[in-house]
Amino acid sequence: EVVKVVESRNTRRYVTPTYSAEELRTDPTKWTLEEEVITVTYGLRYSSAREVSNALRPLLAPTTGGQIIGIEKVEVLVITDFAPNVQRLVRVVELMDVPGPQLVWEVIKLDWADPDELVGKIGQFMEGQVQAAQQGGGIPVPQVRLVSYARTRSIIVQASESQVKDVKALVSKLDVHLLIEPSRLHVYKLKH
Repeated sequence: EVVKVVESRNTRRYVTPTYSAEELRTDPTKWTLEEEVITVTYGLRYSSAREVSNALRPLLAPTTGGQIIGIEKVEVLVITDFAPNVQRLVRVVELMDVPGPQLVWEVIKLDWADPDELVGKIGQFMEGQVQAAQQGGGIPVPQVRLVSYARTRSIIVQASESQVKDVKALVSKLDVHLLIEPSRLHVYKLKH
């Protein structure tokens, strides 16, 4: 019997057993190959293959020669490493590949405010909230889309349900009747 010995960092150049993530879920005995390098394909349903592969790359040990490839158009990950590390990476992917918040849209009718002006103000505020959430490292917040529709004096909002509630709260505070309408025209009565 001949056993080929190769350096662990060169293992990806050789043929390795290849499984789909579904095969490994249904047959857990394949995870017992602790000293064997395996390749697993994982089809993502909700996440971007590029983003997930970039996030997982630091979890590969540099000495093992492990590799993660994200194929974007079909949203598939190809992971090659020792079986225990591949198992750990697949568990992390399962935690990451979850649906984001459901987007809804709503038309908000205005009574007094100019829709174009209100869209600009609310858009700045909501963009600041999204950036703060991203910098805080919390749960990803979807972008709020606002469109003014002057014909019906309305704002069309597309966002998560909680963000739509926030936009409605802002509109109710900003869409008020002013006793004195702001104007760029000022009249000064002259004395002489």
